[in-house]
Amino acid sequence: MLNQTDIPDPFAREVEPAAVRSHPPILCLDLGTHTGWASMDADGRGWSGSFNAAIIGGRHHPGQKWANWRAEVSRLIERFGPVVIVFEDVKGHGKGGVFAAHAYGGFRAFLEWMASTRNIPVVPVGVKSVKKHFTGNGNANKAKMLAEARVRGFRPDDDNEADAIAIRSWALANLKSIIK
Repeated sequence: MLNQTDIPDPFAREVEPAAVRSHPPILCLDLGTHTGWASMDADGRGWSGSFNAAIIGGRHHPGQKWANWRAEVSRLIERFGPVVIVFEDVKGHGKGGVFAAHAYGGFRAFLEWMASTRNIPVVPVGVKSVKKHFTGNGNANKAKMLAEARVRGFRPDDDNEADAIAIRSWALANLKSIIK
């Protein structure tokens, strides 16, 4: 069990033992207002968490959500120093998903811009590819993704974190093809 002093970020938990083989640092994201993230640091330790960029209460400018999201992702990039960022490439948002599609497009644009200013490659991976890799079912729902993460020994707080852990699992399995 980790001591609080062993955790470099109060909002993150180590999700794999430090004995994991060392890998180049990566950052994996499940994009959204409520973003899940998972990383592997340069020492081979895995970390994960999620954050909500939404504006809660009070009067704020509508652009504040974007500033909040950018600040959180910048913090993750600075913390982990990824050589690549892998994210879930959403192609459809279901019936009535116009607002979700608009928001996803904004988060993706911010991510691509932030990565380009730091010369970090971004790798999109299809939703079905992640789900099939992680659960064996390309159509797995949120509950199945959470359950699979827990079966594998992770403790995600929500489905966003579970999805990010799944993206990281996919990224590690495909590391040679995504890091050039």
